[in-house]
Amino acid sequence: MKKAFSKHSAFFIFHSSFSSAFSLIELIVVMMVVGILATVAIVKFTGLDSQSNRIAANELRSHLTYIRNMAMIRERTTWVQFNIAANNYKVFMAVSNWSGTYQSAKDPVTQKDWIVDIGGKFSGAALDAVNIGGGTNLYFSETNGMPRGAAGTLTTNGVITFKSGLTVTVARVTGYAGLTE
Repeated sequence: MKKAFSKHSAFFIFHSSFSSAFSLIELIVVMMVVGILATVAIVKFTGLDSQSNRIAANELRSHLTYIRNMAMIRERTTWVQFNIAANNYKVFMAVSNWSGTYQSAKDPVTQKDWIVDIGGKFSGAALDAVNIGGGTNLYFSETNGMPRGAAGTLTTNGVITFKSGLTVTVARVTGYAGLTE
């Protein structure tokens, strides 16, 4: 009986050279599956909630810095009202210097009333405690950005704590916001 293919035919050379190796597509598919499994495992073990809290705390720190600067640039006292039960904070600005009347500040991106719903924006993130001079209201001076609470000048740093343990601290003299873990 005659062989269908000799060792020197094109089919035999092509077929035998690739039969024991993986194709590039097979390797890419395997790497994608491994990558997806690794991502799921990392999220499972590090916790998506802790990542959400970290992002929310970083955004709050950035917002407080922006709000402090906004008070000095516009020469209007700004006020941040934290609500732990509603898991949000709202930003207000004085209508005029020394008026004592405040209106909702506008979010610099959306130009709508500046209300940040932490749980709605960052799934799993939540405020745990707020202590700004014994209260939950933070004011920034229009002249130097110095923070104060509802009772007046802060004697200790303002502290906003998330459920994950992350803390945003507002320095009592300068008003600078920092993040600690």
